Amino acid sequence: MGYYGTRTGSSSQLAILTPNQRENIIRKERERRRLIRHVGSKFCRYQQVRQLSAENAAKIRERVKIAKQKKMEELRKRITDAIVQRNHLTSSGVLSPVHIDSNTLPTETPRRSRRSQITREELARAVHRHREALSRLRRENEREQRRRELILERRRKAREVANVRSRRI
Repeated sequence: MGYYGTRTGSSSQLAILTPNQRENIIRKERERRRLIRHVGSKFCRYQQVRQLSAENAAKIRERVKIAKQKKMEELRKRITDAIVQRNHLTSSGVLSPVHIDSNTLPTETPRRSRRSQITREELARAVHRHREALSRLRRENEREQRRRELILERRRKAREVANVRSRRI
């Protein structure tokens, strides 16, 4: 196993014990130290495993971060190229309405482009509908307010009648 040195004070205490007691104490002390070494090495292994797994996780996070950055850079480059190409084509007049074939245009225009092509007549009708809706809403609010005031007035009159009756009695 290994050599375990004893201090001078402890050897004098062992001298007064019987040989069997001394052997038992030495055996127990060796077992205790062995267990401490064993548990300590397990703890060190556990720490090593934790440290390795933390390092691996950090490496994985770093790889994912780098991959995301590469994808973002690639996407940014593609978008920039598309914008530059579109600007170049529109500035050079390649995409002017004169040169576009009517067969290449989509049959159904996107919603955004339809919304931007509101005519003056449609705009006037929309403004008229808006004004009508506001006046209808105003009338409904006034009607509701009158109803509330009528209810409050009735309650006030009923309270006054009850007060008059209670004074008579």
